Amino acid sequence: MIRWVPAVLTRHLAAAAAGATILAAATAAPAQTTGDLDREAVEQIVREYILANPEIIVEAIQILQARDEQASRDAQRTALTELSDTIFNSPTSPWMGEADADVVIVEFFDYECGYCARVLDDVFALSDEDPSLRVVFKELPILTPMSMLAARAALASRSQDLYVPYHNALMGHQGPLSEGAIFDIAAEVGLDVDQLRTDMESEEVIGEIQANLQLAEAIGVRGTPAFIIGDEVIPGAVGLAILRDLVARERAG
Repeated sequence: MIRWVPAVLTRHLAAAAAGATILAAATAAPAQTTGDLDREAVEQIVREYILANPEIIVEAIQILQARDEQASRDAQRTALTELSDTIFNSPTSPWMGEADADVVIVEFFDYECGYCARVLDDVFALSDEDPSLRVVFKELPILTPMSMLAARAALASRSQDLYVPYHNALMGHQGPLSEGAIFDIAAEVGLDVDQLRTDMESEEVIGEIQANLQLAEAIGVRGTPAFIIGDEVIPGAVGLAILRDLVARERAG
């Protein structure tokens, strides 16, 4: 579980850490390297300078944050490269569109996620208008127990070749999902509900969800929806225009 520290406390902690780092660096040398000044005198000079110029702490924090962000981006790109086959070509992940697509979009989503529902029409519109595109669906049930049940049901619907319409109907459901709603929707799209219940217990279904959870952690996906296009992770319900631009950019190389 990720535990969030309030932003104000985080800033104070970061400032304190930065100040301590500056002070430690300035006083790390042996006492007599500064002539007649001893360590205590050097520390006092550094302290007074920091108090008189507190903006240097802000600058230090900004530099540290920029380094951390760059390191995170580098690590994410490395993970995307190393796990590209699992991301884009996993045989257990549902997809729609062109099998030999020149561009692949991967979407991580949760059926209880309102933002995922908001972007649903955009994803389908993009797929409909672009015959050279493939959309890969990565079930990421992280919000509620019903998220997990719906994800298992959706993946199980693949054995009856109704994943896409069932996915669409589940995502379009108004309000929180319930067990009854999940199976009522299944019947409405033509699924054999008894068979669905059986298939939901399969190792393939359970394994796909576990693999998606591990994959999301490995590549830094922290919420839904999230898209992967090429070597970039795009968080949030970004909308049709941005998705089009990202696909065009990936296609152009």
